[in-house]
Amino acid sequence: MVVVVGCCLLAPGGCAGQVTTTTPPATTTTRPSPPASPLPGTCGAVCSLDQPCQQSAGLFCAFPNLLCGGKGVCERVPQACTLEFRPVCGCDFMTYANPCSAAAAGQATFAFKACNDTLKCSADSDCAAGFHCRFPAERCGGVGLCSRIPDMCTLELNSVCGCNDQTYSNPCLAFSSGVSIRSFGECQVENAFACRNNSQCSADQYCRYEPGITYDNPCIASSAGVSIDSLGACEECAFGQFCRFDPSTCGGIGSCINAPDVCTAEMSPVCGCDNTTYDNLCFAQASGASILDPTSPCQAAVSCTNSSDCAAVGEYCHFLPGECGGVGQCASIPQACTRLLNPVCGCDNVTYDNLCLASAAGASLQALGSCGPDPGVGAGSCDRDSDCAAANQYCQFRDGECGGPGVCVDTPQFCTLELRPVCGCDGETYGNQCAAQAQGVSIRSATSGCPSPSPLPAS
Repeated sequence: MVVVVGCCLLAPGGCAGQVTTTTPPATTTTRPSPPASPLPGTCGAVCSLDQPCQQSAGLFCAFPNLLCGGKGVCERVPQACTLEFRPVCGCDFMTYANPCSAAAAGQATFAFKACNDTLKCSADSDCAAGFHCRFPAERCGGVGLCSRIPDMCTLELNSVCGCNDQTYSNPCLAFSSGVSIRSFGECQVENAFACRNNSQCSADQYCRYEPGITYDNPCIASSAGVSIDSLGACEECAFGQFCRFDPSTCGGIGSCINAPDVCTAEMSPVCGCDNTTYDNLCFAQASGASILDPTSPCQAAVSCTNSSDCAAVGEYCHFLPGECGGVGQCASIPQACTRLLNPVCGCDNVTYDNLCLASAAGASLQALGSCGPDPGVGAGSCDRDSDCAAANQYCQFRDGECGGPGVCVDTPQFCTLELRPVCGCDGETYGNQCAAQAQGVSIRSATSGCPSPSPLPAS
């Protein structure tokens, strides 16, 4: 977003007739009303397969790369493109010279390669080893494209339901299991059979009890090996809601409220109960975080070498993914976690259903997936990109550091459209951290974009 005090400017990538305005800081604490959402089908509006954009107005639905479904944004069809030859496969299974050419035809990008007929498929058996037949989002059959199975994914929480009726934390994790996307959001369990022990399930099932589950009585909970959190039925929030606690409490009895879909770019930092600083209250709520301090950003994390260096209650020593020692930072232990089943191996060599549950146990991430005989092997330390073996990897350094040692990680295959600018180690500003990582760039500053270059002196 362009910010110039007292001027009205057309936002880059915006729509004709839409302007971004800024005004000098007000002397009162009253916050401005959020801008009205665009009308359905118009430029800037959220779109989907069921809610298309107005083609007659020169718009198309720009879905996130590689998906061709879910929620996109209505954007104007480009009027001109460069002659760069970087073939992509559009959502119509036609080959275009580059992503801009696909957009000019009103098509989002399904794959960053040509739609070669030899790559089209209808089942995994049509593809070579290491590839799976990936269908456009919200389809589980028909014509797909043989796509490489990702070796590594980000920990972004953007739940999808796979064509195998399994919930994954994000699309990449579904693709890494060779599974296409049936729908967005968690899978809706149908005809689930209530059980009290494994003997009541079929041979290929087990009886799973989870935190936040209501049991008929204390005896049944105890027989399942579950401690009682509170008397009475568990209260759960509906999809798209989160449990908001009173400011500064971060626990106890809360209330279910809707998570906002759109936030302004107002800079009024708050500290969330997850010990993360958000640009404003809306961004925190959009992430499902209650507020620890509504007036200021979170305090700088305390360095530690083990959990005894942190507060006696509610904190643990958190290390970077793949590192289980050295110098970490004291982090808050989550008070509640989702039920997603995306196993991770903790630094205590225990397998947890998801990363949040590992953090709740005070364990940092050793490796994605269940703990094996030698978990975490293959990450690879590095000092430069050329130290990484795979073509789609880069050498990622700690945030705030732009030099080694780092860890070889895969570049993300897709990113959200969230606007939380960061400054990359290449001196460029990116829309969010994932956008920088997708370009193989580590983060110099995760809290703001890069400073503008100083103007040249007048001659």
